[in-house]
Amino acid sequence: MPTTQQRILIFLEAHPAASVAEIARALTMTAANVRHHLSALQAQGRVIVAGQRLGTRRGRPTQLYSLSGAARANNIEGLARAAMAELFHAKKETEKDALFKALARRIAPAAPVTGIPLTRVLGEAVQRLNDLNYKARWEAHSDAPHVLFYNCPYAAIVADHPELCRMDAALLEHLIGRPVSLASRLGDQRGRAPYCLFLIHI
Repeated sequence: MPTTQQRILIFLEAHPAASVAEIARALTMTAANVRHHLSALQAQGRVIVAGQRLGTRRGRPTQLYSLSGAARANNIEGLARAAMAELFHAKKETEKDALFKALARRIAPAAPVTGIPLTRVLGEAVQRLNDLNYKARWEAHSDAPHVLFYNCPYAAIVADHPELCRMDAALLEHLIGRPVSLASRLGDQRGRAPYCLFLIHI
């Protein structure tokens, strides 16, 4: 079953320029919910503001949304879904863990430098993650350092493949050289900017 964001993308594929109200009406959603998902899709580079429509009454023009060129030009999402299904089909948990670690090494080949302060390791890891579009930062806490991801580069498929969160943990472990655990997933928070929270065990 398509996610809400996928439904919006499918609608925009058939309607090259549409307003929030038109999308909400067609998909039986609230305008606020549509705006929330359009904002996320814009952050992913999949939707753009394509123009404006002047209204018959005074007030701001209505913004029109469209698929970005990148979203129209490929079927990366379809390929990723198929690849994930094949990769993880009928595999044991130990095999999945090994696969996550292998994927992490391919995504970020450079291993952490040993013999330098943890703060520097964390800073360099966050920079590498931001090069990969995670919008990450780290915070010092009494229990353990926290690493926060404010963007999921795999948001389009993570609902169908939540195991990608385990790959993110493996990626962090690879970059930092210490055990990592996922404490909170993107969207678990209420009333705050969503983020994924990882604890670094030292």
